[in-house]
Amino acid sequence: MILELHVQAEHYLSSGDYDRAIALYEQSIAAYPERRSNYWYLGLIWLLQGEVLEAQGIWLSALSQGTAEEIDLWTIELIEMLLERAFNSVEIRQFEWAEAIYEQVLELNPELVEAYYYLGEAIAQQGRYDDAISCWKTAISYKPDFVEAYEQQGRTYQKIEYFNEAIACYFKILSFQPDRF
Repeated sequence: MILELHVQAEHYLSSGDYDRAIALYEQSIAAYPERRSNYWYLGLIWLLQGEVLEAQGIWLSALSQGTAEEIDLWTIELIEMLLERAFNSVEIRQFEWAEAIYEQVLELNPELVEAYYYLGEAIAQQGRYDDAISCWKTAISYKPDFVEAYEQQGRTYQKIEYFNEAIACYFKILSFQPDRF
């Protein structure tokens, strides 16, 4: 039964029928309150509707039921699910969704360097190049040898015709990987 509810809810989520997906996840939570993934997906649906506080409240209600060790493990589980959904959102060109999800991942773990990188990509796809560059700079501040972030920055600077900045990024890449180009 639980698998059937999840499959149906996933179908409604994918098709944008949030009300039905919410109803199914709430039904599943009522029947199986120990299954945290139901909370993760219910929160995701609220997040995709722009209800960030509602999503966070749902996730926190599930997390608060654990010990300190369980909370750490469950947070990792939640982050992994969100990262997968963000990646899937990029694949289907739902860049706004990806942005919202990556932002929540960073709320849960602000030192997750790759999330800044991918958030930058999602933002750049929406044409907000300065914001994307800022994300890549943040990623680089955590990981100074993050060549891919320098490369995205360089390409973006080139696109917006900031050639000196682009060249500086490319030289930085070469300082880490002399044979890169």
